[in-house]
Amino acid sequence: MNLDINDNQSYSSSSFQFQYERKIIILCLLIYGSVGLLSIFWLWWRGELNLLVGDKPLLMTTYGIGVGLAIVGAWKLLTLFFKRAQYLEQSLSKELGPLSLETAFVLALLSGVGEELFFRGVIQPQIGLWWTSLIFGMLHIPFRKEMLMWPIYAFLMGLFLGWSFELSGSLVFPIVVHFVNNWINLWLMSKKFLHISDKDGLK
Repeated sequence: MNLDINDNQSYSSSSFQFQYERKIIILCLLIYGSVGLLSIFWLWWRGELNLLVGDKPLLMTTYGIGVGLAIVGAWKLLTLFFKRAQYLEQSLSKELGPLSLETAFVLALLSGVGEELFFRGVIQPQIGLWWTSLIFGMLHIPFRKEMLMWPIYAFLMGLFLGWSFELSGSLVFPIVVHFVNNWINLWLMSKKFLHISDKDGLK
């Protein structure tokens, strides 16, 4: 069976993306899986596994989806009016590269669950809301000046997620908000990366 050059390029591109996404998923599974399991063990050891569910998990899930979507919408508005937000989104999209909707879902789930279990479930009860949020923000400090808004955004998100954890007494709400925010933004930034790549390819 003969393949023309376009078929070969399409196969090469899809094969590269598959390998790229698989490596990212494996890396995140190792990191966030380990963090998540250690956090669950910590909560079990302290007799606080009830934080994983709380009193009204279905209600908290529903609220979390709604608030997560609202945060995504607010961020998109920021990118329309503030250049620093635009630069951050473009820089992150270039760093992430192409991601399918399914891969974005898996990465968002792993990061949302792993980070909330660790920061809100383990760290925050020990050192408090503000210090936990500060550490959370500092861990998002980038290597490029175009992305300096990222740790500020992460710090503010940490404050909100930590406050909601203390208010609800459950990790369900912050996990769902974190997951929804990450999933949609990862997917949208991946689409932006493909758009930027197409534009660069035309130059």
